[in-house]
Amino acid sequence: MVRLSSNVIQIISDIENGKIIMPQYFEKNIEWVTSGQITEQTFLTTYNYLIEHGIGYLSKPEPEPIPIIESTSWYWVKYPSGRIEYMKITESLKNKWLQQGYVISRSKIEGISKEPVLTPIPVVHAPVIPEPVVIPEPVVIPHTQCYEVGDYPSNVELNLTANEANYYTSIGMTIQKCKLVIPEPVVIPEPVVIPEPVVIPEPVIIQLSDQVTQIINDINNGVIQVPEWFRNNIEWVQSGHINEQEFLTAYNYLVDQQIAHAPITEEPTITDNMVTQKIDYFTIENGRAIGQITFTATPNFNPFYYNKTITNIIQFKDRNGVNILPTVKQNNLRFTENERDEKIQYDEGMNGNIFALGSSFVWSSTTTPTPFSKQLEFEIKEAEPVKPISSGFMGAGVAGAIAGLVLLGFIVDSKVGK
Repeated sequence: MVRLSSNVIQIISDIENGKIIMPQYFEKNIEWVTSGQITEQTFLTTYNYLIEHGIGYLSKPEPEPIPIIESTSWYWVKYPSGRIEYMKITESLKNKWLQQGYVISRSKIEGISKEPVLTPIPVVHAPVIPEPVVIPEPVVIPHTQCYEVGDYPSNVELNLTANEANYYTSIGMTIQKCKLVIPEPVVIPEPVVIPEPVVIPEPVIIQLSDQVTQIINDINNGVIQVPEWFRNNIEWVQSGHINEQEFLTAYNYLVDQQIAHAPITEEPTITDNMVTQKIDYFTIENGRAIGQITFTATPNFNPFYYNKTITNIIQFKDRNGVNILPTVKQNNLRFTENERDEKIQYDEGMNGNIFALGSSFVWSSTTTPTPFSKQLEFEIKEAEPVKPISSGFMGAGVAGAIAGLVLLGFIVDSKVGK
């Protein structure tokens, strides 16, 4: 579970409670920041952009309209045609008709009039719900089936039941054996219900503008590279879940931030004239080397390394060429096309030395030290200004802006914000 700041938690809570209205696709940003797929800064950048452009906004409940009920009064009204009628009208209708030539009075107007007709209130009869038709159970009527068995014998007792279903009876001088026949009940089959045919709705086809269609085609054909999650926006605009304006707003933001761009075709070549190093100040004060160096991406900087991390290494030696610090110090640099300067401040203990020879390098990394800049060397003495030995342009790989400085060893140097 990602631990979020109180600011981000409050924003998410306000969106879920309906206090802030955001586009539907922004729910993905909430899911990604809570799961750690994007940083809080990326989340807040997108959120602030939508708020500033009015795409996200605070919800404001609309006040209930107050109905205006105008009173009516009975008047005698004479139409311009001469017809007279007694009716109930409002004051505003009365004023309107007076301007149109109607004669309106509370007293009866002489002439051919139409007496007010009282319209009876229609009687509303409750619908008659028929009683359900009860299909009675089939009635089984038993009957007797008899046949003669011979002359009447003297030893037969008539009307004695032979078994539950058979008995003997006499007709004249003959005996009949009768059997009670109970027919099988007639089973009325259940009505066959023919289901209604299932109507499959036609798919909704959203007609997109030529501009949006071209953008989608360029992305699908690899002409424009976008983050994988942006393909959700393509699906949503094609299905009508978001409109074209919301799609274009998100797309243009990615273009402005250089997140969406054409494929980078340049080879990741590195030369030692891609970055310059300039000493702003450096000296030894109270036994510590204190200074600042500005790193600048030159026009020769390979765009492949924009928004990628490259490394600055600095070391200090005494007059005998022995390292003063037990480890070298590593700082991260990151350039973009619009942010081409980085400033790093240094504050290192000199272990009692009042003289030091400093060397600054810009490499692709500590494991693959390919130079982005020429080595910068300088001398520093206590209470004296810095003395450059060489104008350095040392290599630092990969572009980006404002990366945090990492110390591989001891103290973290400070980076100056742009």
